[in-house]
Amino acid sequence: MSGRGKVVRRTAAAVRSWVVPFDIGAILIAVALALVAPPALWIEHHYTNGFYLPLNTVLRPLVDALPISIADVLLLAFVALLVVLWVRALRRTGRSRAARVGRAALHTLGALAIVFVWFKVFWGFNYQRVSMSEKVPVRATAVVQPAVDAFGNHVIRMLNANVDAAHAELGSRHGGPALDEAAVRARIAPVEQRVFALFGDAEFVAMPEVKPTLFDPVMGKSGDTGFMDPWTHEVNLYSGQLPFERPSTFAHEWAHVAGFADEAEANYIAVLACINSDSPLARYSGWLMVWENLPHDIHVTERARGQVHDDVEAIIARLKRQINRNFARGRSVAYDRYLKANRVAAGIGSYQLFVRWMVGATYGPDGLPHVNPSAG
Repeated sequence: MSGRGKVVRRTAAAVRSWVVPFDIGAILIAVALALVAPPALWIEHHYTNGFYLPLNTVLRPLVDALPISIADVLLLAFVALLVVLWVRALRRTGRSRAARVGRAALHTLGALAIVFVWFKVFWGFNYQRVSMSEKVPVRATAVVQPAVDAFGNHVIRMLNANVDAAHAELGSRHGGPALDEAAVRARIAPVEQRVFALFGDAEFVAMPEVKPTLFDPVMGKSGDTGFMDPWTHEVNLYSGQLPFERPSTFAHEWAHVAGFADEAEANYIAVLACINSDSPLARYSGWLMVWENLPHDIHVTERARGQVHDDVEAIIARLKRQINRNFARGRSVAYDRYLKANRVAAGIGSYQLFVRWMVGATYGPDGLPHVNPSAG
């Protein structure tokens, strides 16, 4: 055998000698991160504001500079890596099949552990920051059924008040120019950035770009409207959404970028940013998000205007047309378990919990809630 061949064999043997310990180490670190529960105030000050937001400031211009979704590329590469790993393990000779399968399984668990560690460090600890329930005092007398019903009537009045101007901004029914979504997002930005600061973000959180994704059809079939990738901090929006849905969906995903992992908190921030914007379309989108999340047993006496009714029906028709029920059901079960694993006790039902803050908080003249200064 040539000297070069011996060097290659020694190098391969050296690599194999540390791969198994590396896999085991990665798995142990992942388990430790899954079990550790630092105090919420520590997470708020030292993780979210001490590490995560500065990290996002560095990543933001890097990921936004590329027109493609980096997360798509990484996911496809990861799947390809696992396929190659298992094909080679099953085809390789010299060891028993059980030994080869066991080694491949260990490598797979090691790779998944690395992905989990990356998730937890780059974003996932935000689930453990100080809860919005501690930051926003809620008056118990304001969340009784009559108050919720009255709020439902208020939501309908706000939808009626904004629908014409929203459609004018869209250009629909008025022969106006095509919608410039980036301009609408820019009109949401000043309010949303104030909301981030109000709820504890000490760093400025730049507005992310919206990236196209290869998995857009998957979002449609599952009923998802948007996704913030916790590994790359990129934002994807489902292309099939109606134009008056997109501003609030974007504001929701931006809240995730800003370190608000809880779905109810992201909804609350999105609604506050939209309904207090100077964009009629954003305001209308925000009030639609509230309407979609009101309790099913609410009793309202106000009547929605015809265009509002048509828009709500258009959203329902879009969902019926695009969602695959079995796929969506499986996604809901999986995401519910994911949220509960990340200490969100309400699971997928948490999306609607922000209505409690909408109804029960005390608001200032700027439309933003009073916060508990001792909570953060």
